[in-house]
Amino acid sequence: FTTATSTADADGSGNSINSADLTGTSGWQSGKSVTVDGTSIALAKFGEAVAGTPLRPPRSLLVSDASGRVAGDEVTTAGYWVRHLREPIRFDAAVRTLLAHRVTTLVELGPGSLLPPAVGTAEEAGQRLHGVATLSGRGPGGHRAMLTALGRAWVNGVSVDWTSVNPRPDRPAK
Repeated sequence: FTTATSTADADGSGNSINSADLTGTSGWQSGKSVTVDGTSIALAKFGEAVAGTPLRPPRSLLVSDASGRVAGDEVTTAGYWVRHLREPIRFDAAVRTLLAHRVTTLVELGPGSLLPPAVGTAEEAGQRLHGVATLSGRGPGGHRAMLTALGRAWVNGVSVDWTSVNPRPDRPAK
């Protein structure tokens, strides 16, 4: 097979775009060119990293904001996570699915920027949704932020197995 590559600053952004001629490559038509940008390369590397990570199907309700539906075994594949990064999310559909399953507390694994739209969607549907962010963007993160988020979820009625959180109650959590 033959390859010829070229690099161009097609959009003037300073980002290079690589084009490769994959003539004779298995599975490709003769003379077909593929454009590979930095995002595609990063996604491929991400996919390789995920493929090397053991993933298990969800044991509790997990709604995919990639599809807006309840997720299952598909979340155990690298392809799912690459698509999740590449394609638009369907957050509104995901929130509506959560509401249909009578979820009342939404925990965002992040700073909470998605919680106001989620609460707004719930209000439009005539339901109440409590939002809990795990990272506030202010103050310390890590373990303390997770304990704070668990406390907020618990105050909103979520059952928390505190023994799992702190298996030695004689030693205070930090």
